This record gives sequence, structure tokens and C-alpha cells, in this order.
Amino acid sequence: MTLGRPLLLGLAACAAGCQEDQASPPPAADSAPAERRPPAPGPTPAAPAEDTSCARIVTRLRLLAMRELPPILDPGTQRLVNQALTEARLSCDQDGWPDALKRCALTTPDIADALSTCREHIPPALHAKGSARFTKLMSAR
Repeated sequence: MTLGRPLLLGLAACAAGCQEDQASPPPAADSAPAERRPPAPGPTPAAPAEDTSCARIVTRLRLLAMRELPPILDPGTQRLVNQALTEARLSCDQDGWPDALKRCALTTPDIADALSTCREHIPPALHAKGSARFTKLMSAR
């Protein structure tokens, strides 16, 4: 990984300044005038929210499918996999996948595990919608 020039310069400046700061003990808290005291630390910023977007989920499932399926699929099977992933994206976007299902899909080690382990996070109404989507997809074949 290459660090940018500004970051390297900043690290070099800090290395010189930080060593000087460490050589002398910090002043007592009450010895500095109030206007020169550093501001009290504010609240700790919230951790960034985990990206459980439908786009990220389907990208991950696509990568798993590419890894697990034979490299050379017939065009019909390739088309079916792409259509199934498109339907999964639509379902995620439109049918309201619960967060537990999204997290499961993002952490599953493989497609087979996604189909078995993540099933427990699919509420009955979502299961019915998904079944209808995939039945329609398969009948259009």
C-alpha cells in the first residue's frame, strides 16, 4: 500500500514533534490559563453503520456464486444465475429484508450455507414473496 506524500510528511513532522513532547512532562492541569487549555473531549463519535445495502449483499452473493460454480457454464445457466441474483436484489430492495437476514447473507461462507443458515431469518410473508418471484422466474424459462 502506498501512503500519499502529505501523509508521509505529516508522519515525519509528528515524529519530530511527538518525541519533543514526550521528553518534557505535561503541565499540571491547573497551571495553564483557561483560554490556553485544550477543550474538553466531546462525545465519542458513533461507529459508522455497517453497510447492509442490497447492492452490497447481491455483489457478495455474485462473488460467492462465481467462486463456487464451474468456470464454464452454459449460456442458459449463466442467464438463470444472473436473473436469480437480479430477483434477489429486487426482493431485498422491495420486500424489506430484515437486518438479520442481510447480516447473514453478508457473512455466509458459501451459497449453500446462505440457503440453509439464513433461512431462519426469513419471515413467512417474505418467504411467500420470494417464492412467488422465483416461481415466476423458473416458469419463464
